[in-house]
Amino acid sequence: MVQEKTNNVVYLAQAYQEQEDLEKEEDFLERFVEEDLSISHLQREYRKLLNEIEILRSENRWEQILILCHPVEEKWPHLAEANLVYHIQGEVLFALCQLKRFAEALDVGLARVSADENNFMAHSQLAFVAYSALLADKNREIVLTPKERKKFRELTHLYFTKSQHLRPDGVTCFYRHGMLYKNFGGKLEKAIPLFQRAVENWEQYDEEKRKARHQERKNYVKSLYQLAVCHLDMEKPDQAFNWIQKCIEEDSSTGYMSSVHKYYSLGKAHYAMKNYEEASKALERALVEAHPESNDYVFELLARSYLAQSLPVKAQEVLAKIPQSRRRPYILWTEAEIAVALKQLDKAKQTLLKASEIDRKGAHKALIRLAKLEIRVGNLSKALESVEKANMFFQKTYGNPYHEALFWQTAILIKMGRKSEAEKTLQDLYSFNPYYPHLNRLRKELAKISRT
Repeated sequence: MVQEKTNNVVYLAQAYQEQEDLEKEEDFLERFVEEDLSISHLQREYRKLLNEIEILRSENRWEQILILCHPVEEKWPHLAEANLVYHIQGEVLFALCQLKRFAEALDVGLARVSADENNFMAHSQLAFVAYSALLADKNREIVLTPKERKKFRELTHLYFTKSQHLRPDGVTCFYRHGMLYKNFGGKLEKAIPLFQRAVENWEQYDEEKRKARHQERKNYVKSLYQLAVCHLDMEKPDQAFNWIQKCIEEDSSTGYMSSVHKYYSLGKAHYAMKNYEEASKALERALVEAHPESNDYVFELLARSYLAQSLPVKAQEVLAKIPQSRRRPYILWTEAEIAVALKQLDKAKQTLLKASEIDRKGAHKALIRLAKLEIRVGNLSKALESVEKANMFFQKTYGNPYHEALFWQTAILIKMGRKSEAEKTLQDLYSFNPYYPHLNRLRKELAKISRT
């Protein structure tokens, strides 16, 4: 009897619960019906907000975007509740990056990826935040501590890798990851496969997919350019030539990359392959849009290309376009070579002296060049003085002996017949670098002094 009553109580409780659940379901469904018009209103409000943000973005009014939308959960709680804030958060991220407020951007980005671990855009944009912080630090727009720098670098690698996993056929995430390796640490062997993957992915798209992902084409072209630059840095000009040629062809109708950069790289590849006439043609094309102050490297390489063709007057005319006050040490080195070719030896010496005086980090290079010039005209004492100055500068600046200076010092001392001094300098060079090129040749020349 007791058991029967207990069963009845349980049955009645279940019945009441089912009735209550049914009423709640009806209320839920009724609310959805009632909110149908409200949802349409929310969508209109959402689109209107995105349009306002687009106008502000076109005018670079980043602060106004944040005043309008950040934090979006507080400024637009009803949109957040309706899950209509994803793209708004992306715009907030971009605005924070433009204002160099990377710590705040990082918080927003981390919240987004934690809310949806399989969202490609959330991961990609978070990687972009961390990468932008590193770039701003490198360009001295902000100052990161070593700990912060390490944190941003790790986050960038982590979220670029996750982005690539989520969208293995993407372009931009591979391109930017390649730039991270190239610009921060110069790890070209790791950057190149990423640039190549970006290129391969784009080239595998059919026309429909290219239209859908048209924004990625820019980073496809940039990847081609970076592959050329990487191979130039690795002293593989033939491979660089192929990549820059393809970049120029692909970018012919879009102009994503500066003509100055493209044709300079083409000229640099030709110059490295000793195709000096072709190098000149490419660099002349780059010169059309180049500015002598901001693109002085184009003028300098063109001058060297003319020199290699025994055209020192043309080389001088090109270099003359760079204002004297803006000529950096390496420009002066080439200017001195032109002066030598024109048999203006005094001018060449003065130019190299000037280069050594203004170069706080590389004065030793100009002094060695000056020493070689003095050797060519038979002024061994002045040549010796220059190499000794080069060695002293290097030791003071970098704390180590300058091996090239010791080599030339030994050679000059041998030529001057100063045997004991030459032996000591040669021994110093050997103790610091026993594999320095041509040490055996110096020993043979030193032995000749012993026999005379």
